[in-house]
Amino acid sequence: MNREHVPVGFLLIAAFYTLGVTAVTFTLFTNRDEVGAQLAAVHGLTVFAGPVGMLLTIAAGAMVVVEFCRPRPWAFWLVVGYMVYLLIIPRLIAGPNGISVFANVVWPLFMLAYLLWRHRYFGIGRPSERRTGASSRTP
Repeated sequence: MNREHVPVGFLLIAAFYTLGVTAVTFTLFTNRDEVGAQLAAVHGLTVFAGPVGMLLTIAAGAMVVVEFCRPRPWAFWLVVGYMVYLLIIPRLIAGPNGISVFANVVWPLFMLAYLLWRHRYFGIGRPSERRTGASSRTP
């Protein structure tokens, strides 16, 4: 697999998460109570509202940035797990009316669809003939 070429979608997702990590880091010093409560609710971790929840969010966002800039099989499964977590756990804890439709439904579903579409860039499945330049089948 050619690790030199990273799809533009990966870079856009990494940029989106970088912006989010930067914003959360900034609010850690300005408006931590309100933002911390919102982020804790999105992640289904209301017990960690405030700085702890914000630090966990920063760590999760940074993890996604690294994984999309340097795709590896373990990174694929880690992001898939994080998106499945966002789809299921907050809904179980807060109920269907206590979740963010974008953060707990739309975004994770988009990410899962994109990850499944681009799974070969993470080294998951058979190498693509187009990307390797040779067939993976033996004659």
